[in-house]
Amino acid sequence: MIETESSSSLVQDLAEAEKAKQIEAGIEMIDLDADAATEFGALAQESGWKPILATSPEHGAKLRELFAD
Repeated sequence: MIETESSSSLVQDLAEAEKAKQIEAGIEMIDLDADAATEFGALAQESGWKPILATSPEHGAKLRELFAD
C-alpha cells in the first residue's frame, strides 16, 4: 500500500520540528473553528487568483478551471 503524505511519519516529524521552531521564535499558534477555517481558505484562494485573473482574465479563468478541486 502506498503511504500518503499526510500519514507519513517523516512529514509529521518535519511538521512538529517546524512547529517547535515557530514557537521558539515567538510565533503564536491559533486554532480556527471549522467555519472560520473554511472562510479563511476561501479568502486565501480568492486572494491567490486575483493577480492571475487581473493579468490575464481569459487564461487565468482557464487555469483556475483546470486547478479546481
